[in-house]
Amino acid sequence: MRIPLPVLTALAALMLPFPAGARLTRHWSDAELLEKSDLIVVVLPLAVADTGESVPLPETPAAKAVGVTTRFAVHAVVKGDRGLKEITLFHARLADAAASPPNGPLLAEFDPAKKDLWLLYLARGTDGKLVPVTGQADPALQAVVPVKPPRDSAVPVPPPPPPAAESQIDPDKAAKATVVLQVQYLSASGSDKYGWTKVRLLHVLKNDSRHAFPEEFEIAHLSTEPGIPDGICTVYLERYRADGDDLWKLLGGSAKQGVSHSRKP
Repeated sequence: MRIPLPVLTALAALMLPFPAGARLTRHWSDAELLEKSDLIVVVLPLAVADTGESVPLPETPAAKAVGVTTRFAVHAVVKGDRGLKEITLFHARLADAAASPPNGPLLAEFDPAKKDLWLLYLARGTDGKLVPVTGQADPALQAVVPVKPPRDSAVPVPPPPPPAAESQIDPDKAAKATVVLQVQYLSASGSDKYGWTKVRLLHVLKNDSRHAFPEEFEIAHLSTEPGIPDGICTVYLERYRADGDDLWKLLGGSAKQGVSHSRKP
């Protein structure tokens, strides 16, 4: 089961040529999704029902939407109450599916008959209902994600954070890093300026790059500074070269800034 990563930053999005009238949508980083969500779960849809109420979508006012509740069986809890067995999500659907306006909303749709698993990033609304953390207009962009990508998708889907992911990140270090991973030490080699540590990727906790990390790879650190310790730890990475995603180094070139939550396997 995997959690998808962003493929464009907000800056990159602004640099792309958009068709006339195209609607810009907000991009949430992985760290934001993790922090702002009250509940992150992997679920199986059980039943879908209309509520009959109108749901405003300020981002796409031309789209008329109505409320839907979907009941799910909980298969795994990434963040939140570990004892949950079922949840109910309040979301929206178009009042008339055939009348979707141009640049319309990207809404969540679930079909219990397909037996698909979903990863949901949810917040508790002021009325107590569970809703997509990113809002009702475009939950299918980032807040409601199929666990298995479509067969024709070439986008790699990284593993979800471990159950206690929120306790495995140093927020100050994560805010400065482009990539945050949980890794296991394999071996180390030295050089004049940089030492290199070979690691095994365990979990992707944040990835604001376009790079898909392999199962095993090397991370650099300054030879005069401590590197990745033996065992399992969280690493905070920046690009080794500003113009490439092929090589990575510890934040600040040192374990002092680039490592936390170290433990023996």
